[in-house]
Amino acid sequence: RIRYFCAKVNGRVQALEPGETLTVLRGDILTILDPRTNLDSRDEQGMKVALFDVTDVNNPVEKYAIRIGDRGTDSEVLHNHKALLFDREKNLLAFPITVTEIKDQSAATPPWEYGRFVFQGAYVYDLSLDRGFVLKGKLTHRSGEDYLKAGQDWYYSDRDINRILFIKDNLYTLSDRMVQANDLQSLTLRGSLTLSKREV
Repeated sequence: RIRYFCAKVNGRVQALEPGETLTVLRGDILTILDPRTNLDSRDEQGMKVALFDVTDVNNPVEKYAIRIGDRGTDSEVLHNHKALLFDREKNLLAFPITVTEIKDQSAATPPWEYGRFVFQGAYVYDLSLDRGFVLKGKLTHRSGEDYLKAGQDWYYSDRDINRILFIKDNLYTLSDRMVQANDLQSLTLRGSLTLSKREV
């Protein structure tokens, strides 16, 4: 089922495309996560994360944008806004993501070609009006062996990160099988707890 989201910006209701997720960085600044990297296309070709200046709601200006992965890339945020972690005071933006990539792309690569599964976990960004999106790091609960078993295709794992939160100086990532703590600034691993299947 396709759901349409709306956001109230400067007193006006703006319709978003299906699958888009919006975050208000400031009253006149929006961050939008979109399953399309080409907004002129209805096809999903990876994921685009963009920062818009909407001082003039009729003429939004894209200030910064990043593209992640290729066709097949997906994020829980595109289906559930609660999966997004954003804190304006800490310039923190983080979300779970499954990344696929197409190697050796060229003009001859068909637009319907799917990428190869390369990562599942959390992308953590420093987000500011001065520098835009700065990737601080990538966190995952999967082991190297898990990625080898996956091969080219993503498959569901109880170690797929689906939520991210922070408490004081710790950043926590959660999957159905594990809770992992990393330093909020350096993302250095501080510890992890593996849940038994009975606890899950």
